[in-house]
Amino acid sequence: MDWSNILEFARKGENEKMKFIARVESEDSVGAVLTAMANSKGGEIVIGVDFKNYHLIGADVDINWLKNKVLLYCYPEIPFTPELIHKNEKEILVLKIEAGKSTPY
Repeated sequence: MDWSNILEFARKGENEKMKFIARVESEDSVGAVLTAMANSKGGEIVIGVDFKNYHLIGADVDINWLKNKVLLYCYPEIPFTPELIHKNEKEILVLKIEAGKSTPY
């Protein structure tokens, strides 16, 4: 995935399989969306892009912190893959969440 993919997703808008989070204030701001996607058909969460204004903010979350929070609060463990995208000296974090096989989470 690259910046052009992010722009394409933003143009199509958010839906049940694609969510944009500008900033992560706490684990709650990602956890609920991540859990909902795992309980349904999976999807992707883009962190670091202001969807409403098409503004690149940059991800302000550490991948290891996020993985630890998922392990701590989600049972069974939610399968997801993080991917970092670099643009204009900033990083965007894309979480690819698989549809869960052990629902509900």
